[in-house]
Amino acid sequence: MGEIKDIKDRESLEAWLNALPQDTEEEQATARRIAMAIAFRAVARVLPVWWEHTLSDKYMRNQGSTALPALRRLHISYVAIQLQSVALKRAGINATAGHGLAGRSKASLVNNAIVIAAIASTGKATTISFACDACHEAAQAMDNKFLTDAFWKNLHLDASVLLDLYEDDAEAHNFSYRPLWQNERPMESLWFSIYSKLRETGQTERWGFWLDWYNRLLVGNAPANTSSAMVQIALIPEKVWHDEHRVLARIQEIWQIVRAKEVIDANPLGQKVGRDERSGKLYSSPIDQRDLSDLVDDLRRALRSFLSNSKKNGGNFGTVIVGAFDPHIKELRKRISASKGDARELLRAVEDSKRAFSLVAKDHGASHDVYVDRLITQLDNTADGICVAAPEVLEEIKARRAVQFHRISAHRIQLALRMSAGMAFDSQGDLKDAVSYATLCIASPDCSDEEKAAAWTFLTAALPRGAKLIHDAGEDGADGSKDPSVIDTVVGYADKANKLDKGVDAIQEAVAEGGPWVTEAYTQMMSGNFWGIGFGG
Repeated sequence: MGEIKDIKDRESLEAWLNALPQDTEEEQATARRIAMAIAFRAVARVLPVWWEHTLSDKYMRNQGSTALPALRRLHISYVAIQLQSVALKRAGINATAGHGLAGRSKASLVNNAIVIAAIASTGKATTISFACDACHEAAQAMDNKFLTDAFWKNLHLDASVLLDLYEDDAEAHNFSYRPLWQNERPMESLWFSIYSKLRETGQTERWGFWLDWYNRLLVGNAPANTSSAMVQIALIPEKVWHDEHRVLARIQEIWQIVRAKEVIDANPLGQKVGRDERSGKLYSSPIDQRDLSDLVDDLRRALRSFLSNSKKNGGNFGTVIVGAFDPHIKELRKRISASKGDARELLRAVEDSKRAFSLVAKDHGASHDVYVDRLITQLDNTADGICVAAPEVLEEIKARRAVQFHRISAHRIQLALRMSAGMAFDSQGDLKDAVSYATLCIASPDCSDEEKAAAWTFLTAALPRGAKLIHDAGEDGADGSKDPSVIDTVVGYADKANKLDKGVDAIQEAVAEGGPWVTEAYTQMMSGNFWGIGFGG
């Protein structure tokens, strides 16, 4: 077999692929997968050239042409690397029929390379090398020497890494964990242009899956090409693909469930919940990871700031508040020092202090005091940060809440369903999907005990955060008795998940009583008894 370092053009790549061991059926399958993965990654690197062309070229726009056919072909080639089936081959043939373009422009070269890669299900070296060569020519057409040099450098790296991966077959499906480009990203400005144009025309949600999928490929966090969602998208019936609006909606439905599960399964205390000022809806995003020393420093500053501001600006009321909080603040400071960086001890100290501070505030009529609110918020942020920085603490919390779920009363589950249905209506994006799916999962007989426990853990983290934000804005949240959308949101989600029986009946029964969910949640929070997790917990 030729040396990987000898790969410098189409002929040398083809020679190297042909020299891969192929004496047995297993070796032939491995050689095919390596070849297809190389072609896929080469084509994916230059995809932005074609995508941007469909958005900026006047003729393409007038014809109503978009990047969808090319994206479909690329996606099929992605799934076919690991999976071979009659249905998938048929989908590949349908996707590539009549989509080649004449000409030598950089855009047409990329499109033709995508077509070639999509039909290369056999993994033949000649077809693969031609696909890569077309990509290289497209890179050359961009008149960017760095891009041209980086193309073969990254292809070399792919060949080396893929060869190692397929020697350990258990890891072979993880080839997509690597970023498309090593170090520099020569297509970054073009990719940003694509996103900007879609955003300006209000199409980012419509193209959400494709934007998310390609961005994950870029950074090396792509979903496994054998995952259920990836296969479902590749095998969407041909007649659906002929209706762009319909197929994009169908893809979003498939992807929404995946994203909802990801948000639920991810660190539930590492999801920052915010409120969009324009829409008034809640949203979530990951919390940045920080080390414990930073978190402790921030907490100490927050304690000093609370005491100082309350004394300066609170008058007689401030003096009373400081006196009431002072012993609990001293106790927290002692426990911070005693924890000596132990994440579990620090979290316990913060949780106990949140509970004590909230009860003191309630007893002294200071629950809405701005300085008290800032301090409680800082404690919440510190608790979240500890869970992100120390995964072992998070696992302990997950296990504890899983036990709590199995011990929780039916009445409290009904309360949770009612509140989460309201929160689903008051949310948007990934948060809306995750809350809706978690609500459905808890009520559905189709979900396993493990899935229900994960959903419960997520809701008991998300509900207090969302309720506090809406309460602070002087609102009560969705009123289930007046707005049928509260039920429709979750029932509609159930329809997507194909879980329409007793689970939906339970949700409808829970929501039917109505009542602002925020008031109910906030009452639980201020009691310090939000199902055993403390204020804001």
